[in-house]
Amino acid sequence: MTASVDVVDAVKSGVKINFTGSGVTSSIVNGETVWRIAYNGGSTDLTIDDSSGTAQGGLLLLNGELLELSPVNNSATSFNVESRYIR
Repeated sequence: MTASVDVVDAVKSGVKINFTGSGVTSSIVNGETVWRIAYNGGSTDLTIDDSSGTAQGGLLLLNGELLELSPVNNSATSFNVESRYIR
C-alpha cells in the first residue's frame, strides 16, 4: 500500500520515574531499580529505562484509524505498524 506518512522523531529526556502507593515497593537489581506493583490478584515487576535517546517513527491516518509506525531497517519509506488507535 502506498500512503503519505508523517515521519516523527521521539526524544527521551532521561527523566527519572518514581511510583508511589500502598502496593509499591522497589529494590536495586544489577544497578537498576525494579518496581514491584502489587494489585488485587497478583503483582508485576517493572524496570524503567531512564536513559536519553531518540527514535524515529511515523504516524498515518487511514480510514479513521491512527497507526503508529516504525521504520523497517531504518528506511524512510517502509514501515511496520506498531499500534492502532481507533476513534
